[in-house]
Amino acid sequence: MNYDHGYHQVYTLTIKNGKISDLKYDQVNKKGQSKTQNASYEKQMKKYSKVGSKEYIKKLRKEFLDNDGDMEKVQVVSGATESSNDFITYVSQLLNAAQKGV
Repeated sequence: MNYDHGYHQVYTLTIKNGKISDLKYDQVNKKGQSKTQNASYEKQMKKYSKVGSKEYIKKLRKEFLDNDGDMEKVQVVSGATESSNDFITYVSQLLNAAQKGV
């Protein structure tokens, strides 16, 4: 698995009747603990980036779902640029795989 800052990204894309119905997105460490549940990481990230993982994970997921999976409408979250770009890349790959029936 590809760990970045001790976490890897986890996605579950749900499609019903040919339409996106849900996307679960999180970042977890090797122990399976969510980044959003790590209070010290959240505090440190907010101190330096002005945004925490709770905020940007929720925002990216919401933008994706609100725009019916149109990745061009998902905006990079300031302070979480790397994670935002990873989200856009990985979810685009998930959508491509879903379209191919993989």
